[in-house]
Amino acid sequence: MNTIASGSWDTTIQIWSIRTGVKSMIINVGFQVLSLKIFNNGSYLASGLYNGQINIYNIVNGNVLITILRGHSNWVNDLVLINNGTLLASSSSDNSIRIWNLTTFMQKLILSGHVQPVFGLKLISLNILASGSFDYTIKLWNITNGKLIRTLANHTGPIWWSLDLLSDGQTLVSGSEDLTVKLWNWTTGQCLNTVNTGLNILSLATIKSMPFEI
Repeated sequence: MNTIASGSWDTTIQIWSIRTGVKSMIINVGFQVLSLKIFNNGSYLASGLYNGQINIYNIVNGNVLITILRGHSNWVNDLVLINNGTLLASSSSDNSIRIWNLTTFMQKLILSGHVQPVFGLKLISLNILASGSFDYTIKLWNITNGKLIRTLANHTGPIWWSLDLLSDGQTLVSGSEDLTVKLWNWTTGQCLNTVNTGLNILSLATIKSMPFEI
């Protein structure tokens, strides 16, 4: 089923057919929708909301609301699936990251250490999650026990949804409001390179291969 889900400040989630552009479902959420993640082979949709909730919806059979995950006290800014989709990580403007069990719909871990809102999340290995924050740092977490592995502190501005991994699996890329993109060896914490872009970086994605030479 070629569909796309979109969240909006108008407090709805809308489901669209990519092929026809026809809207197949409107879910009235009641709060602004800041993040979305599909799981369970496309059957379920997790939505992070302005009020700190995470709602889970069934988007196949019309039974819209499944459950509500409560724990965050402020905006849910990003969602990442981990452990083959059995766990969900969420970042929030309450300065925390939470890990949720998507089988029991219970909270598993709270990752605390950032002192400003947390936005972008990136799973960089099977058990390691990277988080970017308004406190100018990137933190690496062990998601099996919730412990902080290390902090990458070389940016001088907030980090939004701007974390990604190069194809070598060892190089983390981050962007910031400090107008730079940085490359890190995440296993050692070393900053390998800084690119001065002149741009206020809000999001980024690495391109694994190009169909043409630059």
